[in-house]
Amino acid sequence: MKKKTIFALGLIVIFALPAFGQSEPYESYYLYLGDYPHGASPGWHEDVQGLTHDENYWYITQSDADDSNKAERSLWKIPVEHDLAKSATPGVNGVERVIIDDIPELAGQGYNHWGDLDYYQYEGVGYLFLPMEGGKGNTGMAVLRADNLQYIDHYEFALKYSAWCAVDHEGFLYFSEDFFDVPRILKYYPHYENIKDTGSLDLTIHPHMDLYDENGVGLTVHRVQGGTFSEYGRYIYLVSNTDGIHVFDTQTGSRVQKSTNGHGYFNYQFDETGWGGYEEPEGITFWDLDDDPRVPEDTISGQLHVFLLDNEAGADEIIFKHYTHTIYVDGAYSGTEMGRPDKPFNTVSEANSLAWDEAKIKIQAGSYPESLTFSKRIEVLAIDGTVTIGE
Repeated sequence: MKKKTIFALGLIVIFALPAFGQSEPYESYYLYLGDYPHGASPGWHEDVQGLTHDENYWYITQSDADDSNKAERSLWKIPVEHDLAKSATPGVNGVERVIIDDIPELAGQGYNHWGDLDYYQYEGVGYLFLPMEGGKGNTGMAVLRADNLQYIDHYEFALKYSAWCAVDHEGFLYFSEDFFDVPRILKYYPHYENIKDTGSLDLTIHPHMDLYDENGVGLTVHRVQGGTFSEYGRYIYLVSNTDGIHVFDTQTGSRVQKSTNGHGYFNYQFDETGWGGYEEPEGITFWDLDDDPRVPEDTISGQLHVFLLDNEAGADEIIFKHYTHTIYVDGAYSGTEMGRPDKPFNTVSEANSLAWDEAKIKIQAGSYPESLTFSKRIEVLAIDGTVTIGE
């Protein structure tokens, strides 16, 4: 159990210092920042499924299981510099695409659905793991090279659904054996040396992870569409088609947070019964894009990024939601306060009340004549000078 440090503040001075490595990572990402794009149709959006990334590219999957448009059974590779609200065309400005029907080893087995994928690098080579459905009654897991989108191998399972997968920082591969009811997560180890040396995807099963609620009672998550691990593997985030994002501590299997729908700081708003269509939660990934100069200005920021597919009657649209673990404070700010970079709180007390374990609070330089107590494991940082809290 982690110890909680409690500070009762009379007067504290925080200096802005260079950032150094920290012994324990801060991996809780719950503060909703906004959507971008919102309601866009950039070309990769129809029946969008999965999302992951490497150092330079987004990887996005589509699906079309009814054969109406086989080109939608695509894996896209899109540079981070690309504005995701704008059209993406294969072969233009670094955009690449591979269609599942163009891979004989997969098309010949009847696979027609790619789910929420994940990326892992082994000995300098990046690999994409893609869950698949539609394979003559079976499901499967394909592995492709990330640099050239070349097929390597696939592994078949006697499961009905294969909607998502997630790889932790040690390379273990996780997914669920069902889509509708998920009380546990399966765990496998892909033998990367075989992938690299012989082009063979071999998996060894490991003990699964049971899921529990906040009180330690067994929990079943329904209609799971996506999953991803925080950078150091402390948490796994699961996206449910019925009730949003669930966050589980991988050390205990217990849920530590759950998103809300339409309100609150961990807001993942969607309408599953909308007129003329419905909104469907999809893929999820972590990528720290704060202050990344490659990202088009005023588009994407934060660390946690989650797809929402707007299934319109005529054509789909994509909504892309973004979250952070950093709460901002600026005593000089006088607008609507939400703790975001553009809408900070104007008191440290407000940020402290919102904060959860492993959150960060960034405070603009100045004096804050407040009395408060920090009782959670949080990181407090000064911006652009010295921060003085207290009388």
